[in-house]
Amino acid sequence: MPVSKKRLAYWREHGIVLVLSGGSVRAMAHLGLATRLKELGIPIKALVGSSGGAIAATILASQHPDETIRKLLSMRMRDLIRLLDPSRSGMRGMRAMRMLERLAGYTRLEEARVPLWINTTDLETGEAVVYHEGPIREIVRASMAIPGVFRPVAYDDRFLIDGDVSNPYNYTFLPYPREDILISTVKHIPLGTAGEIWQHPTLVLLKAMSLISQPREEGILQHAAQEGVTILDCTPGRIFTITPRSMREAYQRGYACARHALPDA
Repeated sequence: MPVSKKRLAYWREHGIVLVLSGGSVRAMAHLGLATRLKELGIPIKALVGSSGGAIAATILASQHPDETIRKLLSMRMRDLIRLLDPSRSGMRGMRAMRMLERLAGYTRLEEARVPLWINTTDLETGEAVVYHEGPIREIVRASMAIPGVFRPVAYDDRFLIDGDVSNPYNYTFLPYPREDILISTVKHIPLGTAGEIWQHPTLVLLKAMSLISQPREEGILQHAAQEGVTILDCTPGRIFTITPRSMREAYQRGYACARHALPDA
């Protein structure tokens, strides 16, 4: 259902707070949403990101997000392969974080153009841990540390993993009216049937995590809607592999979804 013109007018006057969920490469859809918001003259005044949404939020909080998005969408396959940074104990993601710092033009969360929060998960307790200050290299890497794929990150006397494990839509701590907030969700999509993936341990782990988290995530979104938060589901279909083409496709689908949900005045 399209967002009402009254709410769009409110956002033009007061600005919007974006809460961006994860979704691996599909989180590029968040950047398509941001492009649509700019077309409508709606300023982004704060951001929360989790997992893949943490990367999108960091980009959107840079001084020149449009330029940063263009650079990201022009990447080549050999660039992506170098960024995967594999090791025997799982992908490290350090090269990707160094690239993110260069693209964004800042290295600490408190240096962002607008207030920026990154959601992570404490591996010991399972609790959400949100950071508003600190180094991008450690905190954003922790937020996207998918169990079984990326190493946990040792930071702040904790071992941190993917923010979506605890709460992909963490907004309740925000000091803004609920009418200001839009949750952009990129929901989990099955990676295949059990018969198709049973011989691939990583895919089995990801599917199990999705099955466990789905009821909780639906409950969070229902509660948010009752509080007056706007929910926008721009899940860009079955896009899983991280390639330049899939990044552009997820961005384009996110933009198309946002054009439908956020109509012209």
